[in-house]
Amino acid sequence: MVDITSISVLVVGVLIGATLAGIIAHTMNYVAAVDDGHHWAILFGYVLVLTVGMTIEYGHPVIVAITSFLGIFVIAGRIFDRIKKRLPHEITIRQE
Repeated sequence: MVDITSISVLVVGVLIGATLAGIIAHTMNYVAAVDDGHHWAILFGYVLVLTVGMTIEYGHPVIVAITSFLGIFVIAGRIFDRIKKRLPHEITIRQE
């Protein structure tokens, strides 16, 4: 029998971690000016790595995959769209 408390803690933990990782991934892709095809592949890589790592430790691969997808693509994407205006589009290195 599956304990609802442990599943809830797993979902909340993965959602928080995936959202933070997703914000960082979206920011790195934006600053590095990665095109859309590579951008989505990199984000999918984050979901895959998070799913495999968390499944090995805690089980429940479907729950972890869905939750990490929601955190990285949906929630982090919306948060990033709100903070995108404050970021530089290119990094310039000052040479003196």
